[in-house]
Amino acid sequence: MTNRAIVIFPHFSNLELIDEIREKYDPLFNYIAPHLTLVFPFQSELTTKELIEHMEKQLKDVGPFELIAKGITGASDGYVFLDVKIGNDKMIELHDQLYKGILKPHHNRFIPYIPHITIAKITDENEYRSVVSELSDFDVEFKTVIDKITIEIIDDSEKSLFEFEYKL
Repeated sequence: MTNRAIVIFPHFSNLELIDEIREKYDPLFNYIAPHLTLVFPFQSELTTKELIEHMEKQLKDVGPFELIAKGITGASDGYVFLDVKIGNDKMIELHDQLYKGILKPHHNRFIPYIPHITIAKITDENEYRSVVSELSDFDVEFKTVIDKITIEIIDDSEKSLFEFEYKL
């Protein structure tokens, strides 16, 4: 079985500002670049060809779109998010489309989908509160045009490997 996810790797001109925070607070910093998850990690026997055909079918009418992220939010389980301000509806639409058909069995309907970039994961409650408070003034805007969606393989060491890039 292969462990995969479907994600967007945004190309912000000021991406290094996200990396500075992630390097301090995100345990996955060395494993995956800043990203927005459309299909959360799942294990399956699906082939690359089957996933590509699925993406082509589900996303055939989707073109590039603007995405703006700004503002920090504390989330459950010690996560800290950079919020999506523009492009949120398009991200939800892509998420919903991709979870149709062959990926429907992998959709967890008990967790609401909120487009974001994870910038921290902190297990200690006091440190979590301190970091969210520290980042509350982080008011930088991140702008890009999303024109690719990536199928990634997550290897045994949790490292992200590009399997396929789908161009919108």
